[in-house]
Amino acid sequence: MGCSAPVCRALDHSAVCGCHRTVCVGNGSVRVHNIAVGSTIIAAVVSIIGTIVVAIIIAVGVTTVIIVIIIVIIVIVVIIIMLFAGKGAYKHLKGEGACCGGGSKPEIPKKKLDGTKLGEKTMKITGMHCENCVASVTRAINRIDGAAAKVSLKKGEAVVSYDREISNEELKKVVEDRGYHVVSIQ
Repeated sequence: MGCSAPVCRALDHSAVCGCHRTVCVGNGSVRVHNIAVGSTIIAAVVSIIGTIVVAIIIAVGVTTVIIVIIIVIIVIVVIIIMLFAGKGAYKHLKGEGACCGGGSKPEIPKKKLDGTKLGEKTMKITGMHCENCVASVTRAINRIDGAAAKVSLKKGEAVVSYDREISNEELKKVVEDRGYHVVSIQ
């Protein structure tokens, strides 16, 4: 079962990604976004603290008006926390947030081949979620002598140009060592 988030359409949810955790649910897995989970936990803690404060106030015997004011303040704080969480989660799910590291857009390395281009291989890759993932896969492939990659997050693929023979196993290994899954190489 795939993640319902548009940026997480990958079929393989085993890739290592800083913003996601895989949770087993019955026959599949569901992606849990740390942004929403972390903010929900904060809201729950604030609610629990608020409940404890109200219980103490009731035990001490403060008037009902003060209790209502405190409850309203606690509810407002929880709503504000949830709004920030929602904003961050929305930005992340649109693919604008940096999920795998850093808050800025990564520099995607470009590499030119030293020799004459002999051909191209297209790798279908799952597990990429953001531009940081694209940069990671691009750097991994570009470290291979004689290979230059152009990686597309939208297509879920890397087009590898090469000026010497490179085995499919070598390409697959460098990408999968980064935590992504290579579906096919053509």
